[in-house]
Amino acid sequence: MKSQFPEYYRPTDADFRGLWADCLFAVDANVLLNVYGYSIETREALISLFESIAPRLRIPHQFAVEYHRNRAKAVMEQVKNYAKVEK
Repeated sequence: MKSQFPEYYRPTDADFRGLWADCLFAVDANVLLNVYGYSIETREALISLFESIAPRLRIPHQFAVEYHRNRAKAVMEQVKNYAKVEK
């Protein structure tokens, strides 16, 4: 029965290792836009992670469009947040 309904069973550790070793990673606009609000250390860690998985990293076209449409707003939002903190 397990072979008929594998989606109802937790993958084994070996299955997970195989998935992580071979999978593609897709990030949406929010992942990219949130970078503007991260600390320098967190931002550098995320960028380093992206670089390490670059051959398997995908950004679907629609997500890239959404990123570009919202980038200036995300940057300005962080500028406002920093201004509030300075007050």
